Amino acid sequence: MARRSTCAWTVALVASLLGVTAHAADSDGFRIRMSGTRHSQSVRRALIGAHERLARAECQKLFTDFNDQAGRPLQERLDTLGLTGQEFLGFVGFYEGYGQSRCAQQRVMAFTQPGSLAVRVCPQMAGQDQALVEMILLHEMLHSLGLGENPPSTYEITDQVRKRCGGRVRSLSARSATR
Repeated sequence: MARRSTCAWTVALVASLLGVTAHAADSDGFRIRMSGTRHSQSVRRALIGAHERLARAECQKLFTDFNDQAGRPLQERLDTLGLTGQEFLGFVGFYEGYGQSRCAQQRVMAFTQPGSLAVRVCPQMAGQDQALVEMILLHEMLHSLGLGENPPSTYEITDQVRKRCGGRVRSLSARSATR
C-alpha cells in the first residue's frame, strides 16, 4: 500500500511539474499568483532570499532532518525528482490566501497540505520581517515535499529551519541595487 501511494505521489508530482513547465514561471523562476502587487513583491523578495539560503550546505540538511509521512527523508523525494531544493522551490506556487479560513487564525502566515505544490499566503504575512517570511516559505516548501505536522509541531519545524538556514543573507535585490 505504501509503495502504491509513493508511486501515486511521484506520478502526481511529475505531472504537476510538467504542467508547471507548460505554465511559464515568472522571470525570476518563481510561481507567484497574488493580486496585490505590494504583497506579491514582498513574497518575491522573500523567495529570492529563501532560494539563496538553500544554496548553503547547512540549509540543505533540512532535507535529511525531516521525513515525509511514510518515513522517508525529504532528500529522497528530491533525488527521485532529480531536483535540488532550490529547483524544487521554483515549482511551488504561491497564491493569495485572503478569504481562506486558515488565514483567519492570527498566527497562520501561510499554509499548504503535505505533497501539495500550492501554498496559500495569508494577508498577515505582509509587513513581517523579511527573514521571518523566508523561514516561513522554507517551512511551507518542506510540507510541499511531503513533510507532515504534529509531529513535528509547526514550531519545531520553523525552529529547525531557523537553525539550519538562519543568519544573514545578502539578497540579490540588495546586490543589484549596489551595482
